[in-house]
Amino acid sequence: METVIKAIQSTPIPNLLIIAGLFILILAFVTKIGGIIEVSAEQKRWAIPTGLLLLTIGLILNFATMRPSPSLPTAQSTTQSTTPTASLPLRTSHELEQALLAVNIDFSEPKLSALLNNVSSKYPQFAEGCLILLENKRLNNKVYFDVIFWNYTEESKGNVNVDSLAGDLNTNTLKAAMVSAYNTRNGGNALSFGDIVGPK
Repeated sequence: METVIKAIQSTPIPNLLIIAGLFILILAFVTKIGGIIEVSAEQKRWAIPTGLLLLTIGLILNFATMRPSPSLPTAQSTTQSTTPTASLPLRTSHELEQALLAVNIDFSEPKLSALLNNVSSKYPQFAEGCLILLENKRLNNKVYFDVIFWNYTEESKGNVNVDSLAGDLNTNTLKAAMVSAYNTRNGGNALSFGDIVGPK
């Protein structure tokens, strides 16, 4: 039993939702499983929408955190990157969140901060990279971490190396992502990274 519990704890939430959704969908088409689980007509009626909901959420979350396939180095990836990560300390998700708050970076939805504990989401590496860039500075006003991440990875197609503690982020691309996220949230028209930061 202990082994089963550990296996469940180590399984990513999207996978658990997909498995649960498929199991519930199966219940919609059977009346009894193994002579132990009996499915009533009322339960069958709710099984399909419930199973589809869990399956859809699981697939969406799984797609959102999917690791991209390796690509050939580009000119962008060979430009200036953040400080080497060999000497960086390992921080817990709580410590990362507190460090981000100290430089005026939070989340548009509190539940997203849980992804700081999920290496495959790239959030921990990206957070470390942001903290290295800011170093002894802080943003003048609050900026959403997830918006910076989206601007960097989706809008600018910046790479986050999941095998590196700080993601080997491209400094110039990260600065541009922060400026854009800053303007979006604060209604500003800052043009450069220097316009949005100050000393701690």
